[in-house]
Order: sequence, then structure tokens, then C-alpha cells
Amino acid sequence: MSQLAINVFEHRDRLLHALRTGEELPEFIRRMAGGSLLWAVLYGAVLGGQIGGWQVVSSPVKLPLILLGTAVICVTALYVMLALAGARLHWKQVLGLTLCFLSASGITMGCVLPVTAFWTQVLHGQRGPITLVHTVAFLACGAVGALFGLEMTRGLFDRSRLVQVVMGWMVVYALVAQQMAWLFRPHFNATTVFMRPLSTGGSALQTIWEILGHLLR
Repeated sequence: MSQLAINVFEHRDRLLHALRTGEELPEFIRRMAGGSLLWAVLYGAVLGGQIGGWQVVSSPVKLPLILLGTAVICVTALYVMLALAGARLHWKQVLGLTLCFLSASGITMGCVLPVTAFWTQVLHGQRGPITLVHTVAFLACGAVGALFGLEMTRGLFDRSRLVQVVMGWMVVYALVAQQMAWLFRPHFNATTVFMRPLSTGGSALQTIWEILGHLLR
């Protein structure tokens, strides 16, 4: 397990050195990517086991796919944005920086998993509250990942403009991640559907707003 993943919180200095110089960077990339996927699979397996139905099989697959899809889109976007802002980074450095956000979020996901599993069991069958529990958990994980990623970003760049570019990219990252999760719905009800047709429309933000409105009536 230790060879497949890495706790980035314990290796800040080594990770920052790798991002700056490229030394050990491929190893960090492999272990950060592996760890992120492992946490996503574990979270999906526990969630799917509690929801039941085909979610037992599909949830451990969908969460890593959401992670991969978001990473592919956002790595490309960050590379272009930094290049336009004057940064001269190798694509491995951009990938490593992106994985700092993902890896920190993944580790946090593993930490909150017992809490979300508890509330999913307590609220069994109540789709709206369960959706909110996991939405709050994902937002918390994303916030921790953003804080850690910004810490690495400030250590990597000595120009404030490049840090601001990364902060702007974080908005893109958040929007892509939430919509990617929406595309791979349903997540919180037992169903035989792996993912709903794209023609059904809507968005994650719209659904969360509707659930909140229903609970507050």
C-alpha cells in the first residue's frame, strides 16, 4: 500500500522540491495518482454497499471515473492557462501540481468516510438528506485539497500572477468536478442504471438547491 500511495501532508518539502526540480517527480505522480484512485474506489465501495442495488458494482467504478475525467480536463486547462501567463513548466510539473489538489482531497475523503458511512446508515432510504451529507463531505474534501494545492502553488511560483492564475483555475476545477459527478448520476438510490442519458439535462447545483428548498419547507 505504501508503494502505491503517499500521504502528501507528511512530505510537503520533498514534494515541493520535486515540483521545482523534477527529481522524484514521476514517483510522486505515480503514488499520488494511485492513492487518489484507491481512496475513490474505497469510498465508492462503501457507499455502493450501503445504497444497494447495482450501486454495489457501479459506485466503485463511477467515483474513479469522475476523478479521472476531471483530472484529464483540468490538467490540460491548467497547462494552457499557466503557459499563457508566462510559466515555463514541463507537463509533468503541471500534472504533479494538479495531483497535489486531488491527492489531498482523496486522503481527506478517506478520513471522512466513517462519518459519511454512519450518516448514510442512519438516514437509510432518505435520498435527499443522504445526498446533502455526501455533498457536504465532498465540499470539505475539495476545500482541504484546495488549501494544500495553494500551499504547493505558492511554494512553486515566486510571481503572484501565476498564483492568481491557479486560483482562477480552481474555479474551473470545481465546476468541472461537480458537473462530472452529475453526469455519472445516480449515486444515492438503488437502481439498474449506470448513468442517466445526457439528454435529461439539469446540473448538480440545481439539484442541491431543490433538495435544500424541499427540506426547508
